[in-house]
Amino acid sequence: MKYPDGSRVELLDVVEKKFSDQSANNPIQPENFFYNQKYYWQKVGRMTLPELIDKRGYDLRDKIFYNDERSIFGADVEKISARESLLLLPVENLFIAVEEVEDHKKFFADFEYRGKKYFRFSVGDIAVRKKFETNGAGKYFLKSNASVVFSLTNPFHANYQCYKMLAQIF
Repeated sequence: MKYPDGSRVELLDVVEKKFSDQSANNPIQPENFFYNQKYYWQKVGRMTLPELIDKRGYDLRDKIFYNDERSIFGADVEKISARESLLLLPVENLFIAVEEVEDHKKFFADFEYRGKKYFRFSVGDIAVRKKFETNGAGKYFLKSNASVVFSLTNPFHANYQCYKMLAQIF
């Protein structure tokens, strides 16, 4: 995504964008709306992570997307009236696990949230994946404390599971 001057949109930029009134009609990700591609994003400011957290806070929940597992059955999500598929949460003791599978690598996270240990959540954060892409298979410590944007995927076609992933790690 780019601004009118050709520069790229960066993490924690404050932007204005024209959205349509039409949602993407996605039962798993209700916050998705279409935007008008005729208009550029307009940068109106920039925030630091502490400013963002001070302004909006964390999305503290007892569980990460409705249960303690790394996925949830899509039909179960569709039954929940107050759905959400993005959460900003504080985690502790964050490790990245690298697995070598045939010709590529997979990246997973192990961490603690509200005193509970979680294992094998997918990592989508590109910068973190790049940081560990040259590492061999293993488990590597990343941070004692981190702020993480979690995303709930659309159902995987093979098993209709919605997986929980660490989309952005701060």
